[in-house]
Formats: sequence, structure tokens, C-alpha cells
Amino acid sequence: MSRLRSRIFGAVSIAALALMAMGAVPVQAGSSGGVLMVDDDGQATAANCGASGPASNAAYSTIQSAIVASHSGDTILVCPGNYTENLVIRQNRDDLSLRSVKPFKAHIWRPVGLDGDIPLVHIKPGADGVSFVHFSLIFPTTDACDAASAAAILIEGTNASIRGNRIRSDGDDDFYTCGYANGIVVTANHTPCCTTTSGSTPADSSAPASALVGWNIVRDFQESGVIIGADTQGRVTRNSIHFGHLDSECSSSTSTASPFRPAGPGICAGFGIQYKDGARGTVDGNFVVSDAAYRRATSTAGITSNAILAVGIEVDGYSSGDVKVVHNFVALSFTGIVLFFTAGTIVEENFVVEIAGDGILVIEGFASKIRRNEVHQAAIVTGAGIHATDGTQDNVFRGNVATNNFYDCEDDTDASAANVDNTWVNNTGNNNIPTGLCTPEAP
Repeated sequence: MSRLRSRIFGAVSIAALALMAMGAVPVQAGSSGGVLMVDDDGQATAANCGASGPASNAAYSTIQSAIVASHSGDTILVCPGNYTENLVIRQNRDDLSLRSVKPFKAHIWRPVGLDGDIPLVHIKPGADGVSFVHFSLIFPTTDACDAASAAAILIEGTNASIRGNRIRSDGDDDFYTCGYANGIVVTANHTPCCTTTSGSTPADSSAPASALVGWNIVRDFQESGVIIGADTQGRVTRNSIHFGHLDSECSSSTSTASPFRPAGPGICAGFGIQYKDGARGTVDGNFVVSDAAYRRATSTAGITSNAILAVGIEVDGYSSGDVKVVHNFVALSFTGIVLFFTAGTIVEENFVVEIAGDGILVIEGFASKIRRNEVHQAAIVTGAGIHATDGTQDNVFRGNVATNNFYDCEDDTDASAANVDNTWVNNTGNNNIPTGLCTPEAP
């Protein structure tokens, strides 16, 4: 096992153990306020979720009622139980802390009949420094279920901390009939100044949304696991992102073709982690896979899996050097890591394996640094382990290792390795386009 692989697997294993034990996930109490207890039977004390009698009657029976009663700096402790409700955290709740007393034991169920555009948890603009820790968010897929097109957790405030949560469906779900679209989404809450037919519209003075998204388990989503939206900021660290659906669930889905996405009716194709136009931040130490249990094998005849991640990690559009992709493990997707029209992005020490198409793909971007990554068993069907398309320039590929791929290294900017528009230095690869782009492995 390579040193890079050992280091990444070590980090992923530590993160997985932390997710199970949950003792390693940092927990912050409210900075200045009191403690509000929530129990689904309405009876609990700060020391005992099983308390009963007059002394325990101050507990709230719903999480939202405690949120409404809270103030900035308060801590809301939620006892084990089932809570069928959606949560809205509005302004004037700065540094509010919500935490499940026991990890994953406070189950927040999406109410049947809730409008599909309403998130299960919504941190509104002006709610800054909110932390949401250790909850289990569940989307029903049986009986009278319906689809949620919104995010499980939507963040429009600043400095949110979303840590150690589990987001899932409760069973198999047909695409767009039950279940949910996106896991955790950070989205812009301000409007840039623009000129309209009626004159100039001033910009909203609120800061762009931002969040730490870490140590979460996100599975069963239908579109994206984590999205850091345009003009926002987020660190996405040590999450476990699983895209898994039965082939039968994809019967009503149609995937549109792209350079990094399979196409055709009956195909479910999602995205693991996405950074949108102008987003900033670091994505590090994440485990991003299509669930092998739900996936049929790939072969040289083509993709035969109906449910597969289109992209493990995508940085999309003009990030201007403000995104770093480091120490992630990506497997069993159509494309591993994609830089799409980006500038100055750093992709470093990632491990990408068993990819149907390109392992690391740079499209039309420039001045990014792709360093010390390993890509193995990629391009099973088409593409290359590491691939720079025509139109890329001034990207630096240094110290990468690509082996056992359809092509190991590919640069489409010129037919001669000496004249390509990108810099390739000390990379290892056996089967290259053009010839000589990477150095063959030592015998």
C-alpha cells in the first residue's frame, strides 16, 4: 500500500471511528445563554432525559418550540425520541447550539405533506454561528411519502457548524417520488448590486453564507450530498458521502450526457460534493463513493450500473484559486474529481480508484496545481487517470501516480508532449496521450 493511500485511509478510518463513537466530534455549548431541554414526551431535566414529575415539566415536546423560545447563545439539548417536524432558525439566534443528547438518537422525520421546497432544517439569513450536532434526519419512503426537492439542511447564515449528523431515507425510494434531493447546502443570502430597468438595486449588506460541514454521514440523496453554493464559503471535512440506489429505483429517472456524466433513461447519477461558481473553501479528508451494494459491475462494454455518482468531487466555475481539494478518497463514480472552468485550484494528495471515466479531469481551466495524487483503475470505459482537455493551459501536474487506467495521463492541448499547454513534471504513468507525457513505472 502506498504511503499516500495509507495516510488517506488512516484519516478516513479515524473519521469513521469518530462518527461511530462521536466523542471526537467537537461540541460547543452556547456562549452566554441558558439550556433548553426537549423531549418528545415533554418531560426531561438537563441531567436526565428519563425524568418525570413536576421538576421535569419545563421540557419542550418539539424542537421548533424550543427554538422559538430561545435567545442568542442558548443551548438546546434534545433527548432521544422521534420528532416529526421541520426546523426554522431565524435571525437573532446568534451562536445558538442544538445538540442531540445521544448521537443519532434524536430522530427528526420529514413531515408527510410538507412542501417539497421547504428544507427539513433551515438556518435563515441573520442566524449566525448556529451549531447543529449529532442528529439523525430521516426522510420517509413508505406509505404516504412524498419527495423533497429542497435540501435536508439549508444554510443561509454565516459561520454555521453542521457536525456529526446522519442524513438518510428510511428505505428504498423511487427517484422523485419519495426521498430527498440534496443533503447539506450552503447558499448565498445576499443579492449583488445590479442595474435594472428601474435603476440600481443596492446589495444586501449581510455577509455571504458560510459553514463548517464535518463528520456527517450523508446517504440516499438523489442529486448532491453537499453543495457549497455560488459566492459562499465552506469547509467540508471528514464526511462520509454515499450514493446508493437500487436499479429499480432509477426507472423514472433520466440522466443528461456531459463530459463527466453518463446518459440515458433509467440512470440515477448524483454528485458527491460540489463547489459552485465563486465558492471558497477546503474539501478535505472525505470518503465519497457509490455504494457497491447497490451497484452492478462496470465492464469494457459500458456502464451497466443504473445508480452511480456522476462526479465524486466537483469544483465548478471560476473559483479563482480559493478552493483546495486535499486528502480525499473517491471511488466507484463515473468521474472522480472534476475542475470545470476553474483557475488556481489546488488538488493535492487525493486517492481515486475504480472510476468508470476520468479519474481527475480538468476542463477548460488554467493555473491549477494537481500534485501528488494517486489514480488507479480509472477510465474503465473511457478517458484517462489524469486528463487535461483541449482549452486548458498553465496547469501544473506534478508528482502524480496513475496506473492501471485505460490511459494513465492525457493532455489534449497538443499532439506532442513537448508542446502541450500545461506543465507535467515527475508524474508516473505507462499509457499516455501524447506519448512521453508521464514516466512509466520502474520495472
